[in-house]
Amino acid sequence: MNPQAARPAYWRYFASVAASGDDSPLYALLADRIAEAPALQALAGLAQVGQPPANMLLGAVPFLLLGGAQHPLRDWYPHLAGDAAAPVDDAAWDAFCDFTTRYRDEIAPIVAARVTNTNEVRRCTYLRAGYAEIAARTGRPLGLIELGPSAGLNLNVDHYAVRYRFADRNVLCGPSSALELEAAAEGPIPAPTEPPQIDWRLGLELNPVDLSSAADRRWLVALLWPGQSERIARLETALQ
Repeated sequence: MNPQAARPAYWRYFASVAASGDDSPLYALLADRIAEAPALQALAGLAQVGQPPANMLLGAVPFLLLGGAQHPLRDWYPHLAGDAAAPVDDAAWDAFCDFTTRYRDEIAPIVAARVTNTNEVRRCTYLRAGYAEIAARTGRPLGLIELGPSAGLNLNVDHYAVRYRFADRNVLCGPSSALELEAAAEGPIPAPTEPPQIDWRLGLELNPVDLSSAADRRWLVALLWPGQSERIARLETALQ
């Protein structure tokens, strides 16, 4: 058993992080209640040592919902329920307990076999600015090596449009893309209008994500917290 899962303090800390900035009220509630729920701690404890039990258990649930599992719990996930997402209250906890009881046999192997493996492509806003500066100073094309690239989405830094919001202007940097990232820029930060030339790129990943696998793609989305609809939409666009 992953020993972290049996520690109430671990779940309470996770709940505090989820509650910070109102990042995910649903996960704040669930983690706080799991701190007093040994059966759910045991289920999360199936996670491999080194993997975060909270993320594994809480990710396995929307993974099944995204895969078509029909249950009232869907009502508490905004990206599944849309604008009609239910308010986070005791009913959310009751629905979660019922779902994990009904689907325990499906949840257990997901928690035991999967690993946290995510991509936040908005990081490309500062990666791109840094890469462009290196290319400008050296006058040479770049080679990119990323450790732990997951699906490799951030290796495609030159495939996304980026809008830098300065105090006095906005600068949109190509190429033309279905995905436009935004970032506030402060101080003397150069805004590269064209992406740097990248001659080659390489990702070194122990658990590579196969984007031809619908399950792998679904797992990436499931690991994102409910209530962060913009981030989920950004990931789904990058996957496309």
